[in-house]
Amino acid sequence: MDKKTTQKPDVVGIATSQRHMLLLRKVKSGKGLTQKEIAELAKHEKQKNKGKAKDKKVVKEQPLNPKQEAFCHEFVIDRNGTRAYKKVYKCSVKAAEAGASRLLRNVKVQARVKELESKVFKTADITAERVIQEIGKIAFSNIGDFVDITNDGGSVSMKFLKNLTTEQMSCISEITEFETVSGLKRFKFKLHDKLKALELLGKTNTLKMFIENLNVKLPEGCGVLVAPGVGGKNAWAGLAKEQQKNSQKQGHE
Repeated sequence: MDKKTTQKPDVVGIATSQRHMLLLRKVKSGKGLTQKEIAELAKHEKQKNKGKAKDKKVVKEQPLNPKQEAFCHEFVIDRNGTRAYKKVYKCSVKAAEAGASRLLRNVKVQARVKELESKVFKTADITAERVIQEIGKIAFSNIGDFVDITNDGGSVSMKFLKNLTTEQMSCISEITEFETVSGLKRFKFKLHDKLKALELLGKTNTLKMFIENLNVKLPEGCGVLVAPGVGGKNAWAGLAKEQQKNSQKQGHE
C-alpha cells in the first residue's frame, strides 16, 4: 500500500504572518516601532504585494472587431457616423443613428478614429497653419484680382485663368460655361464666401474676435438659465426674464 503523504505546515510562513500581525496591532495601539521593526514590517509588506502582483491575471485589451475597424475608416472620410454605420452594418437609417452614437462613445473607437485622422493629416500635410492660410486667402480675396474693368466702367471682363496665381485660383468656388442668345460661349465664376471666411478666421484661437463675453445677472427666483443655442447677450437676458416670469406664475398657482 502507498503511504499517504501529508503536507507539512509552513511553520516559517505562519510565524512571519503572526509577527506581522503583532507589529500592526502595535502600530494601531499608538505604540512606536523601532527601526528594526519598521524595516521588518516594510519587508513583509513588499513581499506581500509582490505575491499579489504575481497572482493577478494579465488581461489583454481586446482589439476592435472587423466591423468596428471598418466603421472607423468610413467615419474619418466625412465624420458622418450614420452614413459610416449604415454602409458597414447594412441597416436602416434609424438603426444606423443609434448604432453610430453607441460606437462613437466607445473609448477604443474614439482612440482609433483619432489615430486614423492623425495619419491622414500627416500624410496630407494638414496643419492648423495651412488651414488658417487657406481661410486667409479667401477672407482677403479681391474681385479686382479676377476681372478687368475699363476706366469708364463701361465693360467688365474676366481675366485669363492661366494668368491667375495658385492662391487666386483657390478662392474660386465654381466656374460655369454658358451660351448667349447670339450663340457665343461665355464663362461666369463664383468666389468662396468672403464673410464666412472672415468669421472663421476671427474665431481662431489667435484672434478670438467674435467671442462675446456674456455677463448676465440672473434675477432672483429665476432658477437655472438654459443657454440659447444662438444669439448673444440680449438673447440670454431675454430668456432670463422669461424664465423669471414663468417662475413667478408657478409661485402664484
